[in-house]
Amino acid sequence: QPPDIEAEQARLLWADAVIFQFPLWWFSMPAIMKGWIERVYACGFAYGVGEHSDQHWGDRYGEGTLAGKRAMLTVT
Repeated sequence: QPPDIEAEQARLLWADAVIFQFPLWWFSMPAIMKGWIERVYACGFAYGVGEHSDQHWGDRYGEGTLAGKRAMLTVT
């Protein structure tokens, strides 16, 4: 990852909670926020296939890097 993306990911790991507030834009979030989420919440950081073995087949909900973190969306 580029250094600026790694810095953003480090901020997410540091935070106890993240609040996203944005206006509804064509039934979605604004393009700049969508781009940020796509780059920062990248495969291997926010999600991925995880470890595979006879007892464990990939990461499930609540098992990844951000397990235990909280987020809230407010859409206007």
